[in-house]
Amino acid sequence: MAFLKKKQQPNVVLIVIDDLNDYTGFLGGHPQVKTPNMDALAKNGLVFTNAHSNAPICGPSRASMLTGIYPHTSQNFWFDNWTENNILKNVKTLPHFLRDHGYNAFGTGKLMHQRVKSEWTAYGVENTFGPYAFNGKKVVQHPAMSKEYSQDKNDGLFTSLANVPNVAPDDKFPGFKGWYDQKNRKQFKYINDDDRDLLSDEQSANWAVQKIDSLETHKIEKPFFLSVGFVRPHTPLVAPQKYFDLYPLETLKIPVIKKNDAADTFYKSSFKWTPPWAQHFQELEKSYATIEEGLRTYIQAYLACVSFVDAQVGTVLKTLKNSSFDKNTIVILVSDHVYSLGEKDFL
Repeated sequence: MAFLKKKQQPNVVLIVIDDLNDYTGFLGGHPQVKTPNMDALAKNGLVFTNAHSNAPICGPSRASMLTGIYPHTSQNFWFDNWTENNILKNVKTLPHFLRDHGYNAFGTGKLMHQRVKSEWTAYGVENTFGPYAFNGKKVVQHPAMSKEYSQDKNDGLFTSLANVPNVAPDDKFPGFKGWYDQKNRKQFKYINDDDRDLLSDEQSANWAVQKIDSLETHKIEKPFFLSVGFVRPHTPLVAPQKYFDLYPLETLKIPVIKKNDAADTFYKSSFKWTPPWAQHFQELEKSYATIEEGLRTYIQAYLACVSFVDAQVGTVLKTLKNSSFDKNTIVILVSDHVYSLGEKDFL
C-alpha cells in the first residue's frame, strides 16, 4: 500500500502501558477499578477485545510489536539484546520507518529494551522502575515486606509511596530512611503526595505535554509520531497514597481461585529452569494467613497503580484535546502483555 500523501498524514500518539490486563472500566476485568481517562478514550474510539500478545514478557513482546517481526521468526523469546539478533538488527522499527516517511518521531519512558534513543528524532525520560528501599549502600527489600516474599527489588515490593522505608543500620551497612532513586543515585524526596519527587511515569507525561505544546508553538509542519511508555502497573507496585485510598482492603474483591486451578497448565513443567516470578504466588501464600488476604493486599497495589497510570494518560490526552492537533491525531493505547493476579495459582 502506498504511503499516505503528506497532506493526508495524521499525527499518531502511541501510549504503551506495562503489564496492564483487563482491569479497566471499559473492559470490565475488575468491578471496582477506576480508569476514567482510558474509559473516555475507549468510548470515543474503537476497542479491540480479542487481542493477543506475541510474547508473554516485556522484551520480546515490545521487540515484536515495534518491528512487526514475530518471535517465532526472529527466535527472540527472552531478554536477549535484540540489536544483536540476526533478524531484528536488520529491520527498521516503527519510529525509524515513520522518520523515513516524513515524520518526526518522539519517545519517552519505557518503550524498548534496546535501541532506546537511536530510533527517535528526540527522546525524553529514560524509564526507572523505583523508588526502592536502601541500606546506605545498595537497594534492599522494603522492611515492611514479608521475609517470606521474594527478595527481588521489583516483584517483592507492593505498597503505598506513603509507606516510607526506614532501613535500620547493622554492622555492614549504615542504614537509610527514605525512598531511594537508584538510577540517579540519590534520595527520592517524599514528604506527602503533594510534596515529593515525580515518579518516572509522571515525568514522561509532563515531557509529552511539553512536546505537544512546543510543536504547536513552533508550528512544526511535519507530522509527528509521539510514543509514551508508562511503566506502571509493572512492579514495584508503588504509587501515591491517594490511589490506594480508592480501593479499601475491607471491601476489595479478588478473583475466585478454583481448587487445583493450575492442573491443566504446563508452564512450570515446560521450563528446564524455573523463572523467579514463577514462585511469586507461593511466596505470597506463605506471607499471609490466607491467600485471599495476600491477594487482596497485592491487588490493591495493582489497582492503585492502574488508576495512577490512568491519571497520566489523562494528562497527555487533555493536552492533546486542547491543542490544534486534536482533529488530526490517531491515538493508540495498548499494553505489552497481560498480567495474572492469582488465576492458575500464578502472579
